[in-house]
Amino acid sequence: MIVVSDTTAITSLLKINSVKDHNAVELLRGEIDAGEAEAIILAEEFGADVLLIDEKDERFIAEGRGIRCLGLAGAVRVAKQNGLISSVREILEALETKANFYLDAELKRLLLRRASELS
Repeated sequence: MIVVSDTTAITSLLKINSVKDHNAVELLRGEIDAGEAEAIILAEEFGADVLLIDEKDERFIAEGRGIRCLGLAGAVRVAKQNGLISSVREILEALETKANFYLDAELKRLLLRRASELS
């Protein structure tokens, strides 16, 4: 569990935007859900460095459009690399048990190995 006592610190990191090209979203909606379609179009519109997205088909579409993607588990590993969290294992286990997040066992081992947490 992550507890944030100072929401100002979090909101200063976030910027909320709306998609401009609604036609592009509608074209993607024929293949994927609205939320993912908007995320992909926003990533294109803003030239995002990376798009946080877990769904396999949607990642394939985004990557096919030249967008670098990162899943939640990968974002957790990056958070440890940057000193924002101390344990990838702890966060992944909380996601699996408390948020019903599914993570392939081999991928979990790979992430833990890369985070130097494989026992």
